[in-house]
Amino acid sequence: MMRNLSIRRKLILISMVPSIISLVFISFTFFAWEKNYTRQALLQDMTVLGKLIAERSTAALSFDDANLAEENLAALRVKDAISAACIYDKTGSVIASYSARKNIAVSFPPFRKESCSEFGPSELLLFEPILLDGKILGTVYIQVSLDQLNLLMKRHFLSALLLVIFTM
Repeated sequence: MMRNLSIRRKLILISMVPSIISLVFISFTFFAWEKNYTRQALLQDMTVLGKLIAERSTAALSFDDANLAEENLAALRVKDAISAACIYDKTGSVIASYSARKNIAVSFPPFRKESCSEFGPSELLLFEPILLDGKILGTVYIQVSLDQLNLLMKRHFLSALLLVIFTM
């Protein structure tokens, strides 16, 4: 196939192939970096929010005030990405819950005492202990939908793909 090409076309091909390969590599490296950075920023933002709700909920758990705990969780409605949340007491019972979708029952994961988070394919799960004088009174659980993040990543991927195709 290369034998039938003119010298001019061979030179163009020789210079274009490495350029296109470099562009593809750089585009998708940027995409992977952006995805990781965005996920870490979301995790940091939600961890701070979880700690804030945990600090605000010490009184609710100290005095067994489920209404105050519900009010604390209701503040999560300002973040569209938060799909559900709850507050567990020290025995692991849910004393207050929040759902972005009204009239839809939410099942919460098993109680965890330690601060932890995990990314799933469509959600971020976050646990933050509620502490008073070093004693665990309970835990805040926050479930964050990754739909907006996944849509953003699809747009970045499509943009990178279109850039590569346009450049070729």
